Amino acid sequence: MVYSFFLDSVQLPNSTPRNEPVYPVDLFFYALFWTQGVMFFMFSGWFFIQTIVLWHGDPKRMLLLRLSEAQENQASPKANLPGKNP
Repeated sequence: MVYSFFLDSVQLPNSTPRNEPVYPVDLFFYALFWTQGVMFFMFSGWFFIQTIVLWHGDPKRMLLLRLSEAQENQASPKANLPGKNP
């Protein structure tokens, strides 16, 4: 909402109703807020893509868990025998 207020006050060269000059300060604020908006758009896209990719869990984490479970099973084979639960 704050950005729209600032962008509304900026006059672009094509949108000047009268032949008023475009001040460098206006262009600076427009470039500043446009760049910030593009960065927010890129970050939100990246977070959205990360959410889609990692929806069912991180594949690296899942493989590490399987590896640690396999190593646990090799270290203590008697612990996994049926009927020997403590």
